[in-house]
Amino acid sequence: MSSAPTVMSNYTDPVFGTLDDDGHGYWSTTITHGDLVVRADLNLDGDVDAEQVARFSKKLDDVAKLETLARKAMLADYDKKRSAVGMFRERHEGILEAMESETCTPASKEDIGTFLKRCELKRIALYPECPGHCMILDFGFRLPVTDYMLVVSFDGEDRVVGVDMQS
Repeated sequence: MSSAPTVMSNYTDPVFGTLDDDGHGYWSTTITHGDLVVRADLNLDGDVDAEQVARFSKKLDDVAKLETLARKAMLADYDKKRSAVGMFRERHEGILEAMESETCTPASKEDIGTFLKRCELKRIALYPECPGHCMILDFGFRLPVTDYMLVVSFDGEDRVVGVDMQS
């Protein structure tokens, strides 16, 4: 016999703080990941299910693991015929040329692994009610030189289900 989810107003989550029904389904905070401050968003379409929120906010305890999985997926994506990573790199050739002139490093000639190291984790979005795409990690350049991001989607079991380029 399964129990009904605990639906609460004014639930306090250790990561997102107080979640009340007046939050309009969106809460945001920042988390520290290495030397980065990363924005984390929680998105819900209904009442706050405390157990569901706790399970997903707990995933933010191991951002390093999620980032490693995402980076492996981006590397694998580069080998595909219609690669989001490839399109992202092509779209930013001008930025790469500017990086070359500043650092004297041939950024446009570097291997894809080195290129992807230039992209850092910017945001993590949680969508607990969408089991197929419930967590999204956004990667972009350190400097805000473009609004395009590499977006890696995960399912509820922390498996990568997509790599896309979005703005």
